[in-house]
Amino acid sequence: MKKFLKGFFAFIVTCGLIGVFIGYMLSKVPVMTLGAKGFLIAVSSGQYQQAYALLTPEFQKTTDFESFKENVKITGLDQYKNIVWLKNEVFPQQQGGVVLGRLITKDNHQFLVQFEFKLLQGEKKTQKSWLISSIRFPKDEHEAETSQPQIKYRQGP
Repeated sequence: MKKFLKGFFAFIVTCGLIGVFIGYMLSKVPVMTLGAKGFLIAVSSGQYQQAYALLTPEFQKTTDFESFKENVKITGLDQYKNIVWLKNEVFPQQQGGVVLGRLITKDNHQFLVQFEFKLLQGEKKTQKSWLISSIRFPKDEHEAETSQPQIKYRQGP
């Protein structure tokens, strides 16, 4: 019986450690960079409705779909070819975060773009979504770190 209890206890401890490890690894998944890249792929391939669906309801309230499409074209986001991520920061208690990247366009023009994300609760307790709450175009990395998040569009590529 003692042998069984030791084996059972070792099994429980091992499962617990595996669970902690998996939880830690999943917390490090770059969901915001993947979300921002998905957004950029959608707008660069003309799938504006799909990209618009990645915005928070608050963002959508301040920017209707037609204005969104126009702003994507004006800012050059629709010319996305590649992006190099410079910052990926989750806010305390993982209720939001920000990613900053150097976007490279199809004609090799480069500019900074910052996506702020919010983690929103779905209808079910287990449903959560990282959605874009603002898109900014800082002039440099220092401005990206010190300015307040807001919806701000760049004027042309």
